[in-house]
Amino acid sequence: MDKREYLGLTYFLRGYAYYLLIQQYGPVPIVPEVAMSVDDETSSLCYERNTYDECVEYICANMEKAYEYLPDVRESSTFYQPTKWAATGNNIPCPAI
Repeated sequence: MDKREYLGLTYFLRGYAYYLLIQQYGPVPIVPEVAMSVDDETSSLCYERNTYDECVEYICANMEKAYEYLPDVRESSTFYQPTKWAATGNNIPCPAI
């Protein structure tokens, strides 16, 4: 696998994880992509829930990026890894990619 496939897989897994979270719990906090310091105050590490629409937009953005980076098909030895078509077919309420 090259760097593009790893990026695509990462975006896919992040989008899918948030998809599962909002199915289970409703709107969830979207954690920033910037690394957090363990020395920060506890209050600065707590985040409010985002709205449902913000969560869906975040999921769609991750799936769109995954679509850009993932391959069309996989070899038989890696059939279990997602392709770009998996990023479009998860019943996620995104506009067509």
